[in-house]
Amino acid sequence: MACIMEKEMTVLPSVCDDTARLSIPSIFSIFMDLASEHGEIIGVGGAELQKKGLFWLTVKTKIKIYDCPEMMAKIKAQTWPEAPERIRANRYYLLTDGQKPLAEGKSEWAIISTEDGKLHRIDEVYPSDIEHYENKVCNEPFRRMSDDFSDCETFCEYTVKSTDIDLGKHMNNAAYMRAIFGAFSCKEIEEMNISEAEIAFKSPCFEREKLAVKIKKIEEEILIAMIKEDGKTAVVARLLRKGKDHA
Repeated sequence: MACIMEKEMTVLPSVCDDTARLSIPSIFSIFMDLASEHGEIIGVGGAELQKKGLFWLTVKTKIKIYDCPEMMAKIKAQTWPEAPERIRANRYYLLTDGQKPLAEGKSEWAIISTEDGKLHRIDEVYPSDIEHYENKVCNEPFRRMSDDFSDCETFCEYTVKSTDIDLGKHMNNAAYMRAIFGAFSCKEIEEMNISEAEIAFKSPCFEREKLAVKIKKIEEEILIAMIKEDGKTAVVARLLRKGKDHA
């Protein structure tokens, strides 16, 4: 079984920002949806895992942005998984316009038990007949991001809304990036001119929880943490302005 999915997409208004281009939070959402759809095709989708009392967990996601396509543009989306390790697995993503790359990404996944929350071996549920596509994008390792923001004042607060909640009854992964970008004005986002965005998920959040958004700026990097009321870090994210060396 060849393990790559390709599909044509139209950049619809619902995924665009105030510049009438595909928004960065929407890229995260598209990649998450592609992973879910392809997982169903190869037999490891959410519904299949649920029968076994298991649940896919996104650990980290990183994307690079080369050119956000305009509203109503026709683009191609691709996703494919890397051969999994024992309890971790990487998945890759690519958006293109013809031969022109628009955005690429990778995410690290794990499987947990819905009963006790413990990690489950991926090889026990993963199909054995997959021919893995060897191409890789976002080749650099995920960045190690400290969750120590104790020296930072609270930039703003965010209350988890009912519209943020997914089938696991906690805040949807894509909702965090929407909340992070929502902390900035349209003008600020445009001036940031972001070329790369990365997020690491630390602790689940639930409806009506209040999160403190804290920010550090180091040269061209903007580091962001969302902190729960009990002091636990929900997520840590990194935004990189264009022009910064990606090494």
